Amino acid sequence: MLLEISAAFPGTPLLIVTDSWFGNDGLLKPMRKTVGQHCHMLSRLRVNTTLFALPPEHQKHQLGRSRKYGDKMGNATTLANKLQNALPLIRLTSTANNAMFWPLTTS
Repeated sequence: MLLEISAAFPGTPLLIVTDSWFGNDGLLKPMRKTVGQHCHMLSRLRVNTTLFALPPEHQKHQLGRSRKYGDKMGNATTLANKLQNALPLIRLTSTANNAMFWPLTTS
């Protein structure tokens, strides 16, 4: 199906939205190999997923292979808590008076 969508919209970036079951490279790598680099995936992270920064660039006369991962950033829970504490919150209320809190983005 992704091939048909990609063929119908050539050159248009595709955003595939999945649940946490597909949030690993098990889907992304084969999808990019088949459809191409213009395909992106948005997925829910599992709370215990460890996140890493991008690895440093390969130096010209460096021995050995390049690093696969950058510095460890933490897991999804710790990063969400840091982000939640860093951003101001706005209060949204519904007609049923159920309050929901959303982070206020500054863009």
